[in-house]
Amino acid sequence: DGVLKANKNYVLVPGKYTWEEKMPRQDSQVENSSLMEAFNGLRVEMHGIRETLPSVLVGHVISPSEASKKPGAVATVFDALGLHLAPRNNGTTYHLPARCGPEWIFSWQWPRSVTDDRILERQSYEPVCNFLKRLCLFGEDVSDGQNCVEGLLFNNDIVSRRKENPHLIRGQQVYHRHRVAGRTDIAVLKEERRGHILRHMVKFAIELKTVEGYRQSKTGCLREAQLQLIGLNAFNTLSSPPVLLSNLARTHQVVYLAKDEEWNYGIVVQDCATFAAAVHFAKLKSDEASISEHFARPNTPEQSDSST
Repeated sequence: DGVLKANKNYVLVPGKYTWEEKMPRQDSQVENSSLMEAFNGLRVEMHGIRETLPSVLVGHVISPSEASKKPGAVATVFDALGLHLAPRNNGTTYHLPARCGPEWIFSWQWPRSVTDDRILERQSYEPVCNFLKRLCLFGEDVSDGQNCVEGLLFNNDIVSRRKENPHLIRGQQVYHRHRVAGRTDIAVLKEERRGHILRHMVKFAIELKTVEGYRQSKTGCLREAQLQLIGLNAFNTLSSPPVLLSNLARTHQVVYLAKDEEWNYGIVVQDCATFAAAVHFAKLKSDEASISEHFARPNTPEQSDSST
């Protein structure tokens, strides 16, 4: 009711303002209280979700052919799976059973006229595939990605679960995800090929090395076969293909996946007396029931329903 003064910037308009009009209405107080309760509940739920949902840390992408060139990346993949870099050897030598007929005789020898190691290795693919054909096995040369999707026989995530990152929420699962992508030299299929070769069609794989190539890096050759085994078996619910590693002379090994009663996986190597014996053993292992459905897959979070 007093006199109002105005300056050049503002004009004051007289009016009556009461204390009651400045106070919030009772229904607004109820609405605000409900919103706060809902917000607090949402914060609790979001915290629970963040603890339950995993954090995925993307790691290495590696090809088996890079096994000798990237030992650190290879070691990281093996560590993520809880595998030893040096596989367990059975300590025995497998011989071709006496009941096997003359079709099991493999007598091919490396030609001495070729000096280029890669060209020499390629010359072994056809005689090996012909030998497999005599045994009614379907061998396919996939050394350059022939008949494979995007030139890859396998291209699979390798996943592990760890609780080692201190920057994440306490109790949150951490998945380290790597990728193994590549191929082998020869894929032995379950049946005759029709169209592209997919991983589930593989009965077992064969990785061939020249005598000199194997001599130069025995560890690298074996590690390459192990990575091929990992790529072929990672979360494979249909089969557990072994890998046959041979220099077609004195060294013939079958690398295969094994597990214990608690589904702890390991890689095992079986030495064989001859290439034919190695093929026979690989065939026997490939005929066994699959054990790789939980290999390299993330574990089910403890809070979730294991049936999903």
